Amino acid sequence: MTKKTGGLYIALLSIHGLIRWHNLELGRDADTGGQTLYVVELAQALAKQPGIGKVDLITQRVTDKNLSADYAKPIETLADNLRILRIEAGPEEYLAKEDLWDHLDFFTDNLASFFRDNNSFPDIIHSHYADAGYVGSHLAKQLGIPLIHTGHSLGRVKRSRLMASGLNAQEIEKRFNMSRRIEAEEQTLATAERVITSTHQEIAEQYELYDHYQPDQMRVVPPGTNLKQFTPPNGDELQTSLFKDLTCHLKNPDKPIVLALSRPDRRKNIRALIDAFGQSPQLQELANLLIIAGIDTTWSAIGSGLWHFAQHPDQVERLVAVDDDDLLWNTATEEVLRYYAPVTMARKVVGETEVGGCPVHPGDQMLLTFPAANHDPAAFENPDVFDMDRLNNRHVAFGLGIHRCVGSNLAHPTPSNHSSGQACASRTVTCQTPSTS
Repeated sequence: MTKKTGGLYIALLSIHGLIRWHNLELGRDADTGGQTLYVVELAQALAKQPGIGKVDLITQRVTDKNLSADYAKPIETLADNLRILRIEAGPEEYLAKEDLWDHLDFFTDNLASFFRDNNSFPDIIHSHYADAGYVGSHLAKQLGIPLIHTGHSLGRVKRSRLMASGLNAQEIEKRFNMSRRIEAEEQTLATAERVITSTHQEIAEQYELYDHYQPDQMRVVPPGTNLKQFTPPNGDELQTSLFKDLTCHLKNPDKPIVLALSRPDRRKNIRALIDAFGQSPQLQELANLLIIAGIDTTWSAIGSGLWHFAQHPDQVERLVAVDDDDLLWNTATEEVLRYYAPVTMARKVVGETEVGGCPVHPGDQMLLTFPAANHDPAAFENPDVFDMDRLNNRHVAFGLGIHRCVGSNLAHPTPSNHSSGQACASRTVTCQTPSTS
């Protein structure tokens, strides 16, 4: 190894999710959320600190036709001392974190080779989450580099929560590769010089569950706030275009807002918020409820469900009269997706052809109207009727074939997670249809 000059070289490892410097696709899937933003802003903040010579944010390289080509760039530089390194992890396509475990050794070898080929080795490796901890612990042992680790969430805690929700151990293992995650976390805790947590509660109640629990090596660093984006109010917020955009569909926009902003994950407890608001006339009198959950297709689906049920109290009464696991909840959710399909896809024509008697040519743009397909009388009986009991419901809300949404398996349960809350809220909430003038 060469002797370094000019400040510390820090390597941040955050392997899963989609990471780039600009236009983060937060909420696109379960892997591209708070941790993604955290490591991007951490890298930028560290690079500005005195005594720091270079910061590399290291993640998986993804070459996938369904994703931006940005994620296939091996190196993305933001400043002279700040860049993203994307390392091959085996398969080119985008993999969820649960599917990365078989490829982490390959990722580790490729990253070690990158350091050796460039004759430049970090002074510190800071790993984020269990998969990066696995890679970081191996590199720390191979290269003699100190490892710092931030868990973000822990496998033993998640497994306990999932079992409490009713999932059995076999299903948890099948879906989440939980034993490999926990083994990687144990290995990381045994190797790391320091473990960074956000609260003392993490140390005392969560990490305490691990065999390699070493509280003396753990430090609390509370998450910071970007003061360029979040500032104290100056008094003119209600006159901004943002406020008008947020409140244009509200019946009484001058009331205070209860705002929920998160990805549509069960753990975010959006359903409990909707339940509480929908069952409290006093709260509804005092404030408006505004939920921004995930990307536009997700919140469109949730919003369409709220809007629909608010206008059909008879359907709401049927839903709230049955248990949450009743078949009616599933059929109602599928009918929301069919009737109010949130996605319309655009594609470029690549060959000369004809569609419905209309000639199209290479280079033309076409709009694939999935909502129209979901109202096709050749495919659905009484297609323009919202039928909560519809059993034969092979809708195309998520697309078809190679054009099917790659995140549909993650997104598909989302509206049903909130359907019960939608129904409760819709019993008392009234909606205002925006004027077309």
